[in-house]
Parts: sequence; structure tokens; C-alpha cells
Amino acid sequence: KKLKLDLKYYSPDIHFASKVLPKYLKEMIEK
Repeated sequence: KKLKLDLKYYSPDIHFASKVLPKYLKEMIEK
């Protein structure tokens, strides 16, 4: 649940990561 807050804080990082590491990001979001 803390990940959701982090995701909002790292909005730009997530966008970039989603393009570079879509699998890693998906696993983090799923967890």
C-alpha cells in the first residue's frame, strides 16, 4: 500500500522505468 504513494512521488521515474523496465515495474506494482 505504501507503493501507491511512492508511485505518485516517482511519477516521472515510473514513466521512464515503465519504458526501460516494464517487467520490473509490473512486479513492483503487483507486489
